[in-house]
Amino acid sequence: MRPLILINFKAYPETAGTRASALAKLCERVARTANAAIAVAPSLPSLALVASSVNIPVFSQHCDAADAGAFTGHVTAAGLAASRIHGSLLNHAERPIPLRTLARAVQQCRKHRLTTVVCAPSLRSISAILSACTPDYIAYEPPALIGGSVSITTAKPGIITAAVQLLKKRRKGVRLLCGAGVKTRQDVQAALRLGAAGVLVASAVVKAKDPERALRALVAHHAPR
Repeated sequence: MRPLILINFKAYPETAGTRASALAKLCERVARTANAAIAVAPSLPSLALVASSVNIPVFSQHCDAADAGAFTGHVTAAGLAASRIHGSLLNHAERPIPLRTLARAVQQCRKHRLTTVVCAPSLRSISAILSACTPDYIAYEPPALIGGSVSITTAKPGIITAAVQLLKKRRKGVRLLCGAGVKTRQDVQAALRLGAAGVLVASAVVKAKDPERALRALVAHHAPR
């Protein structure tokens, strides 16, 4: 299985409006020419536009626990699925969810066949999440490293290994993504060597002077050596 490179557009001005679909098309082009598994997570206002513009997987940045119905302002799994959305990020450090609500959101996503990527800030948090639900991926992102210049693979490689072992012990089908500070091909390779199934990145691509060059550098020779 090819490593997953999931790019979180956040709410950066570089991804506002039609810029989101332009960046998504760039990601699709790199995915095709580099034979890489790249997915994008645009902000909610751009979600439908991006999903109609590309064929690579598109994730929502959030999903509520509510099902379809009278839930004004909610982002539902049913609505995402109907809009050709592949899955959803959940519990990002910038959009945390109470554990019980998170479990219901994962359940709703599973009901509507959406892939779930649940973010976790610590090993303790990963353990609590696994006790409450079974997502498809856990994205391990220590908040202190998010958006920084030091990758989790450099700052805390031991906790990645520990997280991989925890998943194998508790939920063998759940895969680990590394986030927080991942910016280079070496960071991606290190994550894969440590047992991760891919990475979650944001500013390394979105805020780059040349996003296509930055993304190609991330996926080049991305199998671990």
